[in-house]
Amino acid sequence: MPRYLMTASLLNAWKYAAGPHRTEEGREAAMASFLQTLYREPVPDNEAMRKGREFEEWARQNIPELQGSVYQASLYADIPGYLLHGKLDFLRAGIITDTKRPVSYSVGKYFGSPQTAMYLRLVPEALQMDYLIGCNHQLYRETYRRDEVPPIETYIASFRSWLKAMGIDNIFQEKWRAKDDV
Repeated sequence: MPRYLMTASLLNAWKYAAGPHRTEEGREAAMASFLQTLYREPVPDNEAMRKGREFEEWARQNIPELQGSVYQASLYADIPGYLLHGKLDFLRAGIITDTKRPVSYSVGKYFGSPQTAMYLRLVPEALQMDYLIGCNHQLYRETYRRDEVPPIETYIASFRSWLKAMGIDNIFQEKWRAKDDV
């Protein structure tokens, strides 16, 4: 039975594409972005990405609890049918911290993010995942404990059902097959 690579980036792109949009143009842009991810096409560097990296570096140098963290750990985990992969911003003392620099922020923005479930599965001993958010010269934090987060398998099952309903599961099977299964 083949195994497929699964990343938080792919699941986040799907969740955004499948979610509600205020305009047809917004829906089309979200779907185009998802298809770019699904086809594994490179995303050109942009200002939002650069600002995100700058904020991450600022946090690394200025947030005391991040000092001494494992930085940019690339982790893998096997679950039936899938090879999970994620690159954590920071990991220290049972806490995963991910930095975000969105254009806008409202409390709970990252609630239900597949990234939380993915990273907690990648680090089974982690107690929680924190999002450190820099927006409009303010610093925010969202904390999710393991018992508040559905298992990653829940997101994967919904993702695969959506792909099948959209008639594009074959693209996923072709482009995301784990290398050791080729």
